[in-house]
Amino acid sequence: MMGKELYTSYSTLNKARDQIKRCQLIFTTCIGSGLGLLHSEIFDTVIVDEASQQTEPASLVPLVKGCRKAILVGDDVQLGATIQKQAVLQGFDISLFERLYKQDTQSGSVFRDGTASGSVAKVMLDTQYRMHSSVCAFSSREFYEDKLRTGISNNSRPLLPSVFPWPVGEKAEKRLIFLECATPEDLGGKSKRNKEKA
Repeated sequence: MMGKELYTSYSTLNKARDQIKRCQLIFTTCIGSGLGLLHSEIFDTVIVDEASQQTEPASLVPLVKGCRKAILVGDDVQLGATIQKQAVLQGFDISLFERLYKQDTQSGSVFRDGTASGSVAKVMLDTQYRMHSSVCAFSSREFYEDKLRTGISNNSRPLLPSVFPWPVGEKAEKRLIFLECATPEDLGGKSKRNKEKA
């Protein structure tokens, strides 16, 4: 049905609605779940990816449409909800994910082991498969209370050829270095950029 204008043809619109009714899974944005053909759909189970980057009102759109089970996937120490400056005054700088994740564990609804006495449980995925163990060690120590582990061997993340003067010999295992780069960002385009930092 690609390329067809749904709202000008009653039969095409009905075909699209029928196709949606037959779907077991629907992939959309949180806001998109409340628009167009999905406006009247009920979502029994909702999975919100990158939930820590969604504003709370955006996350609520699919959750108020018949949802009985919600899974919010995110990382409360990475990027937060994307908002305008004035939204901080309204409290929109905290995502639903962050609010639930940081919920008082003494209230009886959430325990550290992921079990729940109420309707909320949390689980930390503690093994990463992307970065070298020395990079992971820094992140684990600084942001994850030493709970983040590496599930790959260091040999699977070899140091690529580079003009950067990385250490050699025993110190070659170190893959993390901090360099001061005080060049200002270029704000002239559609997004920020900084060639010197890159």
